[in-house]
Amino acid sequence: DQPVKTYSSGMFLRVAFAAAIQVRPDIFIIDEALAVGDAKFQEKCFRKLADLHEAGVSILLVSHSVTTMLQICDRCTLLEEGKISFVGETKEAVNAYHELIYGGGQGDFSAASGASSIQALGLVSKVAAKPGVEELPAARAVLESLRFDTTLVERFDARRSFNSNFHRIGNKQAQIMDYIVVSDSDVDAIKVDRESDVEIYLRIRYHHDIPSPIVGMALANREGTNIFGTNTQLMSRSLSPGKAGHLAIYRFRFRNRLAGGHYFLNLGIASVNVNGETCFLDNIRSIAHLIFEATPAVTGHVDLDCAFVEDGVL
Repeated sequence: DQPVKTYSSGMFLRVAFAAAIQVRPDIFIIDEALAVGDAKFQEKCFRKLADLHEAGVSILLVSHSVTTMLQICDRCTLLEEGKISFVGETKEAVNAYHELIYGGGQGDFSAASGASSIQALGLVSKVAAKPGVEELPAARAVLESLRFDTTLVERFDARRSFNSNFHRIGNKQAQIMDYIVVSDSDVDAIKVDRESDVEIYLRIRYHHDIPSPIVGMALANREGTNIFGTNTQLMSRSLSPGKAGHLAIYRFRFRNRLAGGHYFLNLGIASVNVNGETCFLDNIRSIAHLIFEATPAVTGHVDLDCAFVEDGVL
């Protein structure tokens, strides 16, 4: 009995969505309404949208959430200042959106400023993992090969897991030169066993001085949705300043508990400018295609090593 005009903006949207969802339209238009409400309300909305989609209803969604777009949409249109700047598959639209927001294109990193002579290079190794964690024994030779490679040449295509259909953005102030995936004793792995210890090495060249670099990685599924991701800022790890003309080696380590399937590796280095904005220095999506060991007893994305016990029948 309370007038709608007294509702908060969020509650107003919830009521409007609840009313609109009761009809079965040919085209259902949603403008940011999925951003309101608690988790239970949002889950109910997504479930209803899935039902409409299966029934053949066209859904037109307006949103800034790339996760929502990847979850719901088959195709996307990117608007910039009221004009269409991209139309195509959702994953490609997300890449275009990130490029628009964070700036920079793939470009030619060989033209970036900074020292170019091998003699000018220094080298530092940092571990982006829990303090005290040592590299896997099988990876020590890999680390040495990365340390002594001062050719200033990207080595992506030499890796077994390399995916040539990667997407790259960044302002070129730093450059990812190489990566290596190690799974237990398998160096330069393409297949990752269940419960194996995985290390991901990055070799990065700095073209400018970066006072507080942030290094990150993520694993995404075939639809482009991040299944796991982290970075040194989230891990509360402060890295040494990056110096122009120097190389650095970083590594992430984790225990594989993902459900079996195909995953794509995203790597990136970023910094925060004086305005507090995150800037991508070099961000590479889907640089590697990894196959995780099948887990037939598991559905979803994560293997929690679930046990079941029948405690008797009463």
